[in-house]
Amino acid sequence: MSGFFSSSPHFYDCSGPLPVAAYDAGLREARTANLYVSPTTVAYVRSNPGLDIWKQSLLVETVLANPQLYDESVKDYKKRIREQVRKPATTAADFGTSVHDMLEHYPQMPLDPALMPWFEEYSRWHESNVAETIGNELLLAHHGIGVAGKTDRICVLKDGRTAVVDFKTQGIKPGRKPNFYESWAWQISFYARAYEIQENLSIPLTCINLVIDSTKPSPPIAKEWTLEEIDLAWKAFVCHAWLWQSEKDFWPVGKWQIPDFYTT
Repeated sequence: MSGFFSSSPHFYDCSGPLPVAAYDAGLREARTANLYVSPTTVAYVRSNPGLDIWKQSLLVETVLANPQLYDESVKDYKKRIREQVRKPATTAADFGTSVHDMLEHYPQMPLDPALMPWFEEYSRWHESNVAETIGNELLLAHHGIGVAGKTDRICVLKDGRTAVVDFKTQGIKPGRKPNFYESWAWQISFYARAYEIQENLSIPLTCINLVIDSTKPSPPIAKEWTLEEIDLAWKAFVCHAWLWQSEKDFWPVGKWQIPDFYTT
């Protein structure tokens, strides 16, 4: 499947006071500059069952909808299927990027009028749940494990709790509920822990994944992870970070041990 859905690691330069995205850097440049790897890269160091099922379903549906032509070679057929498979994946990615950009600049109106229905649905959720926005697209780093990334939103909820909110777009079929993947908990646990350390917080952040339905404008669906779930997710994330750096033999902050960061 990697031929259809390719991905590459993302890195951040954390040599200054604030992390700086280094999206054009590859592993060679990362080694030279001791760049930190992104939490998304870490989370997908091993197979993601939910994502794999989606990829496999998309491939099967594409093959069934596009049978091989009578005079078409196997090589040409495989090329055509690859091109067809990429289309929905690209469309979904483009929509997700547009929605994230819209939410980053909230409450500013979206430049694309086609996004207004989704803007209005999010606005109702925001007004009902958020008392104050602390920051959008905040760059955070954990200097103990050499990982850095960008969180969607840190805010104060109406009940006074400080929360990290991570937006996800997902095509939700009629009558179905959205999927909430454990990899989402791994990533959001990193953002929460990095922010808690940065701000020297004694009370853990509330962690919320907010799903935006890409098929139709509808109220966002929130998943608030329990403190126990986030604690387990953080331990899993630390293991993933160690595994990625071990496999690459790349330790931007020096070789560290997993148990040291289970509770820090």
